[in-house]
Amino acid sequence: MRRGAREEGSSLDTARIQWNKRGQITFYIIIGIIILLAALLIIYLAFFRVERPAAVPEITVKKVPMQVQPVSIFIEDCVERIGKQGLERMGRQAGWIDLDRPEKVFGNSFDFRYDATNSDGVTFNPNTPLGLRIPYWYYLSSSNRCTDCKFFVRIPTLKQMETMLSEYVEENMGMCLEGLQAFEEQGFEIQELGELDVETTITDFDIRFVVDYPLKATKGGSVFDINTYYVQMPVQLKRMVELGREILRSQANQSFLEYNTMAMLSAHGSTNSEALPPIADSQIGQDKVFWSKFATEQKVKDILSTYTNLITIPGTHNFYPATLPEEMSEITMLQGMYYGFVFNLLEEGSSYDNIDANFFYFNNWPIFFDITPREGDLLRPEESGNTFQGLFSVFSQSYRFFYDVSYPVVVELRDVDAFQGRGFSLMFALESNVRNNEPLTPGIFNVLSEGGPGSRFSMFNNPNQRISGDIDIKTTAGGEPLGGVNIRFICSEDTAYIGTTDENGEWTGKFPICEGGVLSLTKQDYYGDKFAFSTRVRESANAEGELKKIVTKEARIKVRRPEAIDRITNVPYGSLSYDEYTALLNQGTDDLNKETVYMTITLVPEDEYGESLTSVLVFEEDSAVGEVKLVPGSYEIWAQLIDEEGFTIPETTKEAGDETVTLDEVELKPAPLGGAVMNAETNSNWRVTEDSLEKDNYLEFYVLKSKTPARHEELAELGKTAEMSADKTSLILPRWISK
Repeated sequence: MRRGAREEGSSLDTARIQWNKRGQITFYIIIGIIILLAALLIIYLAFFRVERPAAVPEITVKKVPMQVQPVSIFIEDCVERIGKQGLERMGRQAGWIDLDRPEKVFGNSFDFRYDATNSDGVTFNPNTPLGLRIPYWYYLSSSNRCTDCKFFVRIPTLKQMETMLSEYVEENMGMCLEGLQAFEEQGFEIQELGELDVETTITDFDIRFVVDYPLKATKGGSVFDINTYYVQMPVQLKRMVELGREILRSQANQSFLEYNTMAMLSAHGSTNSEALPPIADSQIGQDKVFWSKFATEQKVKDILSTYTNLITIPGTHNFYPATLPEEMSEITMLQGMYYGFVFNLLEEGSSYDNIDANFFYFNNWPIFFDITPREGDLLRPEESGNTFQGLFSVFSQSYRFFYDVSYPVVVELRDVDAFQGRGFSLMFALESNVRNNEPLTPGIFNVLSEGGPGSRFSMFNNPNQRISGDIDIKTTAGGEPLGGVNIRFICSEDTAYIGTTDENGEWTGKFPICEGGVLSLTKQDYYGDKFAFSTRVRESANAEGELKKIVTKEARIKVRRPEAIDRITNVPYGSLSYDEYTALLNQGTDDLNKETVYMTITLVPEDEYGESLTSVLVFEEDSAVGEVKLVPGSYEIWAQLIDEEGFTIPETTKEAGDETVTLDEVELKPAPLGGAVMNAETNSNWRVTEDSLEKDNYLEFYVLKSKTPARHEELAELGKTAEMSADKTSLILPRWISK
C-alpha cells in the first residue's frame, strides 16, 4: 500500500460524510430562514405598511452666472416678499385675496354686514385699515326666520388659490422691481426682454413660485441672460385646507357646533334666576322663577364667548382637553362637561400633528336670538295643580324653554412650523344655527374635493373647450364705451375667465359651451353687469353690458333722541308749513355722545343675477364721518346704536295677578339702544338717483335712540328697532346736504 493512501471505510471518510450531511442540513435551514423572512416581509408590506405621500420632485432652475447672481437674488427676494403678502392676506380671508373684486375671486361676491348672521362673513373693526373680513365656508344663506332654509358652502379650490397667488405677485411686483435701478450704480445695464409670468404650485409640503422674467444684464462688456427664478415657502397650506374641509364636513353633516351650543345652554340652565332658563325642569310648589329675555341673550353671548374656544380636536397639534384644578377634580360632572368640548371630527387615520385648530366667538358680535314661550320680555314657567280628595292641593312649575340661536364661529388653523417657526394662519368662519333646541340642518352635504369643482373648473376654463362661434361683447358706462372690463362666463359651479374688452369696450372671440350660463362683466371701481347667457357649438352671438361707476360720498351721522322724536311726532298733521317742518326736523338731531353707531348700506339687486354692493360704516364720537360707496338704485339700511354708558335696572318685585314676581337686577354696559332699519319689511327702501350722485354734496344719516329702560317690562322694546323705524320712516330717511 502506497504511503499516504487511505483505507476504504476509514474513520476519516466516515467523518467527512457526516460533515457533508450536516452542511447540507445547515444550507437547507438557511434557505428556509430566508424564505420565512421574505414571506414575513411581504405580509408586512401588504398589510402593515404606512402609506406616505409621494415626494414632490424638486424644480430645477438653470444656474445663474456668478456675476449676475445679485440681480437674480434681488428678484427672488421681491417674489418672496410679495408672495408672502398675498399669502398672509389669503390666510386672513378664508383663502381669498381680493374680496372686493368679483373678477379676482372667480365671480364670487361677498356681502359683509355688521350683523354676521345676515352676512357672508364676520367683520372685525371695519372702520380701520387693519379691519378683517373673514368669509364663511359654511352658513345659512336664508333669513334667520326662514321656513324653507338653504345653506351655502363657499370654499376656494387649491387651483383657484394658486391662480390668485400668481396674479397677486404679477400685479404687485412693479414697485419692488423699481429697485433694479440701484444696480446701475454697480455698473449693470439691465434690459427687460419680456413680461413677468408667475406659476404657483401648492404641494403637500410647501408653496412654490416659478417666475419667468427674461432679462439681459450687461456689465463690463459681458452679456448675461437671466430668465427663471424660484422661491419656495415652507407653509403647509394644502394640509391646512384639508383639515378645514374635514371640520367643514363635520359641521355640515354632524352639526357639532349646534350640539356644543345646546350642551352649553343645558349645562348653564336651572331654576335659578341667575342661571339660564332651563330646557326642561320642574319644581313642586307655588314659588316661581322669572327671567328677562333680553338679559338671557346677554348671558348666552357671554357663555358662547367663554366656552367656544375650549373646543379641541384629537389629531391636531394643540389637542388638549380643558381640565379642572386638582382640588376640584372630584367634581366629575363638571369635568365631564369640559371633556364634552373634545370632538373627534377627523376621518380615521387623519393626523395634523403640526397644525393648531382654534375656535372663537366674541361677545360683541351680534347674534340671532329668541326664546319661547315668553310674554314680551318676561320668561315664566307654566303652572299646574291637582287637588286630592278635596283636602289639599299640589302645585308644580314646569320650566320648558325653546332656544333659537344663530352665531358665527371663526376657525383659525395655524401651521406652527411655517416661516422658520414664526407660523402661518388660515382663518375661515362657520355659522351655528339652533332652532327649538335642535340643530337646523340641510341634510347631507358633500364637500367636494379637488377632484370635483377644481378639476371641472380647469376643464371649463381650458381654451380647447371654447368651441362656440364668434361672440361679440360690448361694454359701456353712462352710454360711453368702457374698456378694461373683465369677462367671465359662469356655468353652474364652473367659471372661465374669457378676456378683457379693449379701449373701445369691445371683445370678440369664442366661449366654452353652456346652456343656461351667466355672463359676468366686472371692472374695479364699477358696479358690474351680470345676466343670463347661453352658448352653443359653432353658433355666434353678441351681448352688451352696461356698468355703473361707483361713486364715493362722505357720510355723517346724527341721532334723534326720544324727546326730539316725541316733539316731532306729536305735531298735528298739516299744522306746519313744509319749511317749518323741515326746520323742526333739523332741530331734532344731535351729535354722538358716548355712543357708537354700526351701519350697513346695501344695494338691492334689480334681478336674480345682480351683485350686492355694501358699505360698512362705524361712527364714533371722535370719528362721526365715514364714506359710502353708491350707484343709482334701491338700498337697504341697517343700523344699531350702542350707548357706551348703558343702563341698570334694579331688582324689582311686582304683583302679577295673585302672584309676586321678583326680577333680578339687569346691568348692561354698553347697551344697544335703538338704530334704524329701511328695507322691504318696513316698506321703506332708500332710493339713490343718478342726479344726487352727480352733485357736490354729502350724506347725513339718522338713527333713532330708544328710551333708556327703567323697568324690566321696557326691555322688550329694545329689540323693536324695525317696528320703530317703520312708524317713523321720515325721521330716518337720509338727506343730501350741499357742500
